Amino acid sequence: MRLAVLALLVAASATAVRGFYRPALEPVARRLLAAAFLVETALLGHAAVRLQGFPAVTVGSWVEFFVWMVLGVYLVGVRRPSWAALGGFVAPLVTVIWVGGELVDVPLTPALPRDLVGAWLVAHVALATAAYTAFLLASAAAVMYIEKERELRQKTPRLFYYRLPALADSDRWSRRWVAVGLPLLTAAMITGSVWSKRVLGVYWDWSPKEVWSSVTWAVYALYLLARRWGWGGHRAAWLSIWAFVFVAVNFLGVNIVFHGVHDYRGAG
Repeated sequence: MRLAVLALLVAASATAVRGFYRPALEPVARRLLAAAFLVETALLGHAAVRLQGFPAVTVGSWVEFFVWMVLGVYLVGVRRPSWAALGGFVAPLVTVIWVGGELVDVPLTPALPRDLVGAWLVAHVALATAAYTAFLLASAAAVMYIEKERELRQKTPRLFYYRLPALADSDRWSRRWVAVGLPLLTAAMITGSVWSKRVLGVYWDWSPKEVWSSVTWAVYALYLLARRWGWGGHRAAWLSIWAFVFVAVNFLGVNIVFHGVHDYRGAG
């Protein structure tokens, strides 16, 4: 089934990018992404039954959950005209993320360890994943802004230019997604602290993950403050893009490299 997901994501990515120049292909790309979403749903459901618990406990399984959530949000919102071109950016990005997760994944254990079971952990992971989803979509909107702006400066813009949403729309969506993601990240950190208290006996133990999550939170809080101070357009778009780099480092550079309670290299 994972090969089916990979094939669908690759086909959707190629079709969505081609759809910038052939608009008739955009619905085809959406259907391919919808099929990938359904197969991912089946994979996550099977893992949950097998583990008798929440399945997102290794690198690969969490990445699958993340990709599943991104696709779900995209498919719900794609009916908006300003989202029409988003698939050409989201599809290749989630494909790369999905492949990366599969390459570094380890097999799931037959049953989850005791400290990886519980409502607080499920809430923590789900909220963090939702926050990362919002931040990914914010950065995708920012990339669309940068690309539209770059094309606008050309004397003869390509057809690609006319497929992108208006600059004001991309700018607004990037800000809105960050405004959604930051409270979700805040809630994820709070539920994570409660779970840490139950498992480790402390709310905060200065682990690399906790420290970097706080840095990520501060970067996005700074972004929203900058927007209130009058930042917008080009500067805000680049800030949104670079802020997502902190999300990537938070997962790839911290979860995988450092050991601790957030070590997702195995569930056993």
